[in-house]
Amino acid sequence: NPLGANGYTLYLTHDGRVLASGHNDFFQLIDEQSVPSTREPVIVTSLSAHHIVQVAAGRTHSLFLDREGVAYGVGFNSFGQLGLPESSEYNRQPRVVPCPGRLAQVATNQAGSHSLFRTTDGRVLVTGLNEHGQLGTNSFTNINRLTPMLSPTGETFSNDTIILMVAAGKTFSLLLDSTGRVFAVGGNDRGQLGTGLLNQRQALPVLIDQWPVSPPPRIVHMAAGSAHSLFCDNTGRIFAVGDNSAGQLGDARGPLYAMRRTPVELVKRWDSPGFE
Repeated sequence: NPLGANGYTLYLTHDGRVLASGHNDFFQLIDEQSVPSTREPVIVTSLSAHHIVQVAAGRTHSLFLDREGVAYGVGFNSFGQLGLPESSEYNRQPRVVPCPGRLAQVATNQAGSHSLFRTTDGRVLVTGLNEHGQLGTNSFTNINRLTPMLSPTGETFSNDTIILMVAAGKTFSLLLDSTGRVFAVGGNDRGQLGTGLLNQRQALPVLIDQWPVSPPPRIVHMAAGSAHSLFCDNTGRIFAVGDNSAGQLGDARGPLYAMRRTPVELVKRWDSPGFE
């Protein structure tokens, strides 16, 4: 499974090995002893002792998750995006990210400098750049260690809210819970939070509730772009919101290339029985 970021690509093999290619400006790519860039995929030997099950590629840092639920970070850490409070600005070798429990998911964005970590019991921990409130901690201060994301009330999420998936945009974050609800937090200059507003930043998560269908869809999958968001529900319908300056929302209705402040349902234009 390849995953591309800002000038580099990570590859995850079926047997848990990691390969990489591209630029290595911030040591986010390959091992310390390697050349500054590589045109062909090379094995990240410093991870060879671990069975990696997920990779996440940020603008200047990379995250890895092994089958034991342990996360590793490498690359630039000036904003705290690696969650390593004692580390230097540059980390040339993957290091274990301190976490109080087992992790089920790591996430960042190819243009972003913040990181999201989902635990096996459905909690969300965050670290890194927070100038738009994308960490959901009710502040705009950067964080350099894993910290719980807060709920819309400003308290920790209750035990009744189990997060099944997280996604990181450039300046915002998305959370999907076990009931199919989606929460969004952070930058909203292109309407990517789906709230109907265009406020610059949101420091606490908000529930996306302005769906174009009734009853509201039960979302089962989602993805965050630089400044747009995509959602898929349990019937295969696709919804999109946010920046559309290049037509990335796939919505041909309304003003050409206009941003969408609330989710729109994409009109199916293919013969497939549904998105899978």
